[in-house]
Amino acid sequence: MTSLPGADLEALLAVQGLDTELDQCRHRRATLPERAELVAINAQLAALAARAGAAAAQRDVVGRRQAELERTLAQVEGRAAEIKKRLYGGMVSATRELTAMAAEVDSLTGRGSELESQVLEAMEEREPLDALVDQIDGEKASLLAARTDAGE
Repeated sequence: MTSLPGADLEALLAVQGLDTELDQCRHRRATLPERAELVAINAQLAALAARAGAAAAQRDVVGRRQAELERTLAQVEGRAAEIKKRLYGGMVSATRELTAMAAEVDSLTGRGSELESQVLEAMEEREPLDALVDQIDGEKASLLAARTDAGE
């Protein structure tokens, strides 16, 4: 091994000193109180994301059920309107057929009432889920602002 001249040795020691300072700065940065705050905020954000996903999934299930009920209700109402048009349009004169059509309209009207009740129930079930998703979004915005304030 060859020995280094004095100037090369001093340069190497200066680089080693800078390297040590960099390591110390990295350590200080990693142990800053703000760093712990950021870790806590990120953990809260992760937990919030899980809650948001579950709430949104539940809301979507209820929303799909509500949409299906509304589609079925529209079909029932359309069918009832179609029969009423024929019933009161004067196109049918047979008493038996008129009686059957009136009974079908009554049946469809009853089914429509049941469906309307189910749609209202779904809407009532969805309302708190919408509020929960909005609340979680607000908490997320607050945590993101806190994370920005903490230095990330």
